[in-house]
Amino acid sequence: MTCCDGSMGDMMGAMWLVGGLWFLALLGGIALIIWTIQRGRQGGVAGIASGEERALTLLRERFARGEMTDDEYRRTCATLDERLH
Repeated sequence: MTCCDGSMGDMMGAMWLVGGLWFLALLGGIALIIWTIQRGRQGGVAGIASGEERALTLLRERFARGEMTDDEYRRTCATLDERLH
């Protein structure tokens, strides 16, 4: 094997390809981590604020449909406020 037969150039090209793929995988992993963090801050699956907002929204909807009296609505709002704060 000599340096002029082209085999070294092919090997270098393959190394660049593998290195580039690893770099893209690293960038993708970083992007996934950032996306996951932002989703959590916006009230994703584990967001406490979103759970509170969801509970209040459901409570308001039930009251609007007439499923609760005014007194029940106010007591439930007070209870939620005590538990969440």
